[in-house]
Amino acid sequence: AVAAAPRTVAKPAPQTVEVAFVRNGRLTRVERVVPRGVAKPLHALRELVQGPTRVERRQGIRTAIPEGVRPRSVRVRGEVWLASFSRSLVGAGAAKTQRARLAQIAATLAPLGSQQFAAVATEGRLVTTVRLSMRPDAWRAETGENDYRYVVRGIQLRLWMLGYLDRRDVTGSLDYLTEQALLAF
Repeated sequence: AVAAAPRTVAKPAPQTVEVAFVRNGRLTRVERVVPRGVAKPLHALRELVQGPTRVERRQGIRTAIPEGVRPRSVRVRGEVWLASFSRSLVGAGAAKTQRARLAQIAATLAPLGSQQFAAVATEGRLVTTVRLSMRPDAWRAETGENDYRYVVRGIQLRLWMLGYLDRRDVTGSLDYLTEQALLAF
């Protein structure tokens, strides 16, 4: 009698996500393996805020996101990623650094779905909305209540997405229509 050969079951390939970091002033993507049972978008943001590994840092890969930032939540609503982080995301940093942070978040979320925008919030308060696959506009943050930083255009885009403002009224300046939309909200 011939003994049957043991069966081998092929393991499925692990799922991966691409995380955007910075090298020589340009975005670069690195691949990370997603643990089984963990949502890809949340894992991508967790890896993003952890920063590059020691080996990647030796290769010149850096991050503009400050140490200690934590992702709070990430979900999809229509064509928008809603990503919330700890408040330190918009902490100290030059305008170029702030733009790099937003670009890293946008570039990390862009390949994970067909969404066209990412609404970035800290502690549940909207900071800005960025269009994915495009470089974010210059960071011109206003300081609001309790020193929260925000961008008027981001607020207008969010009001438009919620139906309180027409798309043509998203101008980036605080005007009468924006004030009325805020009151209605």
